[in-house]
Amino acid sequence: MAEEETVYNSLFYVYITYGLVGVLSTYVYISTWLTLPPDAETINVLGMILPANLVFVLIPCHLILTPWTFMQAYGAKTDAEWFEVNEIWFTLIAFGMSLVENTYRGPYTPIVLCICLFDWVVDVMAGLTYKMNIEAKSGIYVLANAPNAIIWTLYGLARPCPLDPFLAGTSIIIGSSNAFLIYKGVEGDENASYALMLMRLVDSVIFLWMYMVTKDIQSLVNFLLSIGAALVTTKFE
Repeated sequence: MAEEETVYNSLFYVYITYGLVGVLSTYVYISTWLTLPPDAETINVLGMILPANLVFVLIPCHLILTPWTFMQAYGAKTDAEWFEVNEIWFTLIAFGMSLVENTYRGPYTPIVLCICLFDWVVDVMAGLTYKMNIEAKSGIYVLANAPNAIIWTLYGLARPCPLDPFLAGTSIIIGSSNAFLIYKGVEGDENASYALMLMRLVDSVIFLWMYMVTKDIQSLVNFLLSIGAALVTTKFE
């Protein structure tokens, strides 16, 4: 059975990664709001078309969720007593925020890539893999994650749309984090390998949703690469 310590330590890596995405998301929200014309009724931000007054709700939500993500990383690393209880509320709040954001996604945005989406999906995946007694392989198997590191690094840089600055930043954060974890996993770090497995499961959900919305073959390929990497690095007991 996957050890609780391994799951917690892997979440430390994942939360640090997604927390950095949250810092970027919050910055984009605030900088967009500061440049908003006084008479604006809607706002284009992070691939969404939002009512201007909704931004006043989402900014404080992100100012709470982002540091909370880093706090959960700390709780996972130190095995804090409050960690598991906080995970329940953390997941529910992140899910609610993601639901609101994706309700207002723009016509060219299949899914809003924000901290709240990443947070709640990885929490669900961590719970499922732990309950299913799944462990992760380290060593050479971890190299199966390399295509996803490349995909994430290039994803935002290659999209010709107004989201380029945000997507480029998100891509670099996730891509570089994957590269670091691959290095650690090949060296035998089981926590890094488990973190990669969780991130591949998150990727699978994201890319499958993108394919269902857009019917884009590249999204389907990305989904297959993600689920394939997750299976290669999974050790079933």
